Amino acid sequence: METQRNSGTSMAIVVGALIIAGAIIYVWGPASGGGTDSVSSDEARREAMLEELLPIDELDHVRGSADASVVFYEYSDLECPFCASFHQPLLMAKEQYGDDFTWVYRHFPLATLHSKARDEANASECAGKLGGEGAFWGFIDRFFELTPSNDQTDTESVYRHITGELGLSYDELAHCIEDKEFDEKVERDLNNAIETGGEGTPWGILVSKDGQKIPVGGALPYESLARLIESLLKR
Repeated sequence: METQRNSGTSMAIVVGALIIAGAIIYVWGPASGGGTDSVSSDEARREAMLEELLPIDELDHVRGSADASVVFYEYSDLECPFCASFHQPLLMAKEQYGDDFTWVYRHFPLATLHSKARDEANASECAGKLGGEGAFWGFIDRFFELTPSNDQTDTESVYRHITGELGLSYDELAHCIEDKEFDEKVERDLNNAIETGGEGTPWGILVSKDGQKIPVGGALPYESLARLIESLLKR
């Protein structure tokens, strides 16, 4: 999990953590021992932060139905290696659970770590503008497959490659990126990631049909993700 500190936002979150595949994976739960008022206050604050999750609207990119039994809101950075490794388990979950599982992709570019990530987030939105929802998801899928992460991406080469595959105009994509047409949308996603408790990427929230929310930070392996999904499907 890659992290970025925001000096203007106090986000000191107490989490139970374990290391999986080099990423920090955590799911909030009751703290052990003590039982002090401060612990209760922290837990209440974390729960309140999850309620800041923006509902799905027309600006979102949604793989599946908003009425699915389980919806996963992912906040991701296209230059984050852990986001790239988490992408495949999410694709597998969508295939495995079908209509019961919906995946919402939102942007969380960590500018202090990845100088290219914000423009790349704009590029994915521009692909969606030029080619529709399928082009947006096609751009995201192929970008993670083709790029080395951590600001090592030759963006022009990758953009040309992907636009060629998707039947889009590279020149139109480049013009859209230069105009920063979707910068406000990217900023909205980023702010909501922080508001809901995100301190690094990937950050996500699983939501059951009855509204239970499970925060997930880091690149979960497929088996762990599937267990969480199934726990919500059984509700």
